[in-house]
Amino acid sequence: MRAHLAGLAMAALAAALPATAVAAAPSATAATPVAPRAAAADWPYAGGDLGDTHNAAAERTIGTGNVADLKTKWTFTTGDSVSATPTVVGGYVYAPDWAGNLYKVQATTGQKIWSHQISDYTGIAGDISRLSPAYWNGTIVTGSGEQRSNSTDGAYLFGIDALSGSRLWKTQIDADPAAVVTSSPVIADGVVYVGVSSKAEKYAPPYTFRGSVVALDAVTGRKLWKTYVVPEGYTGGAVWGSNPVVDAKTGLVYVGTGNNYTVPPGVCTSPDETGCDPGADDNYQDSIVAFDLHTGEIAWATKTLTADTWTVGQRFGDDFDFGSAPNLFTTTVNGKSTDLLGIGQKSGVYWTLDPLTGKIVWATAVGPGGNLGGLQWGSAVDGKRIYVANTNTNHLPITLTSATGQKSTTTGGFWAALDPATGNILWETATPDSASPMSFVSSANGVVYGGATNPTGNNMYALDAATGAVKWGFPSGGAVLGGASIVDGSVYWGSGYHTQNMGPFFPTKGDNNKLYAFSLPQTLPQTVYVSPTAVASAADTSCSTPAYSSINAAVKAVAGGGRVVVCNGTFHENVAVTKPLALEARSNVTIDATGLINGIEISAPDVTVTGFTVKNAVGEGILVNSVKNATIANVIVSGNNTGTGADAVANSYFSCRRTSGRPGDCGGGIHLLGSSNATVLASTVSGNGSGIVISDETGPASGSTFSGNSVHGNASGSGFTLVSRNGAAAPGGVRAPSAGGVFGNTITGNNVFDNGLDAGGGGVTLASAVAGGAVYGNTVQSNVMTGNGWAAVAVHGSASGLDLGNNIVNDNQIGTNNAVGDTDTGTTDDLQTTGILLSTVDPMSIQITGNTIANNVLGVWTHGPVTAPNAASANHFSNVTTPVSAH
Repeated sequence: MRAHLAGLAMAALAAALPATAVAAAPSATAATPVAPRAAAADWPYAGGDLGDTHNAAAERTIGTGNVADLKTKWTFTTGDSVSATPTVVGGYVYAPDWAGNLYKVQATTGQKIWSHQISDYTGIAGDISRLSPAYWNGTIVTGSGEQRSNSTDGAYLFGIDALSGSRLWKTQIDADPAAVVTSSPVIADGVVYVGVSSKAEKYAPPYTFRGSVVALDAVTGRKLWKTYVVPEGYTGGAVWGSNPVVDAKTGLVYVGTGNNYTVPPGVCTSPDETGCDPGADDNYQDSIVAFDLHTGEIAWATKTLTADTWTVGQRFGDDFDFGSAPNLFTTTVNGKSTDLLGIGQKSGVYWTLDPLTGKIVWATAVGPGGNLGGLQWGSAVDGKRIYVANTNTNHLPITLTSATGQKSTTTGGFWAALDPATGNILWETATPDSASPMSFVSSANGVVYGGATNPTGNNMYALDAATGAVKWGFPSGGAVLGGASIVDGSVYWGSGYHTQNMGPFFPTKGDNNKLYAFSLPQTLPQTVYVSPTAVASAADTSCSTPAYSSINAAVKAVAGGGRVVVCNGTFHENVAVTKPLALEARSNVTIDATGLINGIEISAPDVTVTGFTVKNAVGEGILVNSVKNATIANVIVSGNNTGTGADAVANSYFSCRRTSGRPGDCGGGIHLLGSSNATVLASTVSGNGSGIVISDETGPASGSTFSGNSVHGNASGSGFTLVSRNGAAAPGGVRAPSAGGVFGNTITGNNVFDNGLDAGGGGVTLASAVAGGAVYGNTVQSNVMTGNGWAAVAVHGSASGLDLGNNIVNDNQIGTNNAVGDTDTGTTDDLQTTGILLSTVDPMSIQITGNTIANNVLGVWTHGPVTAPNAASANHFSNVTTPVSAH
């Protein structure tokens, strides 16, 4: 744990007490499933999706390269503050305000379609809603209640016709006079799931409220089941924030719960209390709880504190409840694709659990806790990182570490990114002006969006997801506690919150009355069309009316974040992609780069290239040059690297003659040069000098994924080459990931065969011959590799002072390889057919498990101080003369 963390956060982590219990199953069952109709690019729930990821996975327009250019698209004036994350579906925005209105607004223009008072739906005068409506099949579902209200009518959920705004049904889900709905509903297969919270904490006893989760039929509002999270005799356990998480794989729905208000006499009220009764096992305060989707039966519950009893008038415990809902995500742990359930707590701790069992996988104390956080409202996950906001509302001095290792101190809040597999903190960024970043965090396309409570100055921000650098800010005019919704190149965000009711650390008035939409400037076209027969004066609205006959001309003409659609034909161009955009081939589009250095060179972040055939370049078919977040999909890259002569680099790495005199201008079908966080999938890379090259001459090459590709017949090199030529990557054996290195890449699910049959090359080669070079922490898994000139996986460390550690080779299907013979070690065994070959001068450790290796003389062959624990027992060998041979 980190030295600067406040004691309360540490205490919460130390007091973790996982507990599992099963409640009696209610008799009602869920309705017949009906498929929802919100599109993948929409934002139909508070958290964006059923996993509450707060991530717009389909966003491609706004990215790190252009987010600084965001401008106000429109501003909609409401009756009061907008603190809910807007729901965006089908070109419309749905949001409530604190004046008791619910709005439907046209997403493109900001024009109001309809508005209705919440009191019209519930029949309760002055009723309001502060949560994000859930959209399903033409119906939006939302709830009512707010802590300031003096209503004692209980908590209601209601369904609304999205077209007209008229009420379809109303259901009271809790009759307790303190009950309200602050957790936004989520709808899966025609069933609404929602948590019930309360305003009882601000009242004097006696208390009667018990938190619960309720399931309802989305068509009729009929209650299907309701399960309490604390037993009779206890109160509290409110379910507060974002939306419940629905996991179709496990058949469970997950929530986080709040603290107790009261417990029976003699029961512990705080974690450090002694001589008291620990209380009922099924008192799930400050817990993560999993319910059966169909019955409501509690499958498991994991407590994070042994006791926590707190109200405004009786502050026994720490008030470390969960204002957040969980996030469901998938990451790679020890080479395995793993589902995890994570959640941030007001203690400042982010927890991850096994979603099937509730067992804690890791927990990270991100920063200090407090009764307003800590981690207050909601986190985001995008498959690469977890993004959290620590409010630090007690304004303790905190030392932060940036992505580059720089230290700074703040007494305000901060944002942070965590490694989803380990919980390690990757970067921390202080909020400007020492404000508290209490809003939901959202992410999309390499950008993190977060808001702050200061009502003046900038308080809506966009950060680089990889580094935490602040790229954009906007003064919304009020405190920002709701999250941003990102849909189709626009950001929708509300402003305003009654922060003066939140204690001494928020003395100013944070109210506002604005709902904003932001987008990139539209001075350039968002989509252009290309064809060899294009007419410059054409309308350029489709492939029937293209206006550009050159791909490069189209790239120059289109707006950053836009689309270049190449309709048909063959082009003799070295295509230079110099701005974030999507480059799409519609039908039989070929880039014939005969006599040119490269077919396509990508020198801007956030670029997508799909559908092309790229052939005959002197150097690279596709060069990704020192950028982040490139996506290459469904391409055919063949016959490239035609330059004459060979330049042996980094231990048998084949490249063509450097005709332009700069490193990396040629070398393979696809080359990621100093580039990170790329994706290459479903592509064919064949007949090139070498297949796919990942190298670090210009900076780190990390975090990329290569999946579903066919890489074959690249005669002069390996199918995949991961090579470090940068001596600054690990000088003196100390990793310097900001300077260089090839690390954290994943090669999975590819067919890799018949490479290196002329000049030598393996299926996947990891290599360095430069002191200080580093190729580490990469994963090669679930590939099929056979017939390659060298071993299916070859690791070459031919110099001292390298870092080739912690690579993982798991679950591959490996046939006969080393057909040409790898002469790296200079021994007679170099010429034997070999599945995996590991050769190094310095000590190296590697994980090799779960592979099937067949029809070779040598299964796993090591030369030098190589450690591969359990290689003989952890892999399957068939028709292999010597399964493991060490020299």
